[in-house]
Amino acid sequence: MRNRFNLKLTGEALKFFQEVGSVGGKERAKKYSTEQLSRWGKLGGRPHKEKKAQPGAAAKPVPMPNGEALLLPVLKLLADGLEHSSQEIRERLRVQFKIASNELIQRLENGKTAFDSNIDLALAYLQGAPQGRSKAINRVSEKVYRITNHGNAILRRNPSALTIKDLQSWS
Repeated sequence: MRNRFNLKLTGEALKFFQEVGSVGGKERAKKYSTEQLSRWGKLGGRPHKEKKAQPGAAAKPVPMPNGEALLLPVLKLLADGLEHSSQEIRERLRVQFKIASNELIQRLENGKTAFDSNIDLALAYLQGAPQGRSKAINRVSEKVYRITNHGNAILRRNPSALTIKDLQSWS
C-alpha cells in the first residue's frame, strides 16, 4: 500500500494506517519507527510530551491579589459556618495564593504588609462597609469572623468571581 506521500507501508505500520486512515504527515512517518506507530495505534494516538522544568529556572511569581480579588476566596473559606480568626484566614490564603516570603517582608506606611492590608479590605467589604450594606460575614468578636445567611446565598449563586459591585447589587 502507498499513501498520499508515496511511502511504501508494510507490516504493523500498514495495519496501523489502515485502522487510522492516514499517515498524518510525511515527517511523522519518517520520524517514528514502525514499533512506535504500532504501539500508538493500540493506545489511541501519540502520547503528549511532558514539559520538563528547566534547571535553575525560577517559577513565575504569582501577582499579589488585591482586596477585591480576595472577596470570593475569603467567603469560600468561611463557608463551613465555623468561626475563623483573621490570622487563620491570612495563613490559609497565603498558602492558597503562594505568597512569597519576600512579599511579606515589605511593609506599608501603617506597618502592615500589602497582603494583610488587602485581606482587611476584603473583610471590611464583606462586612458591608463602607455604605452599611447587607453583611456577607459577621465579626463575632475582635478579629474573629463567621459567614451569614446572606453570604451563603451569595455562594449558592456559584459565582466564578465576586466584585464590590456584586456585593452592592446583591444586597
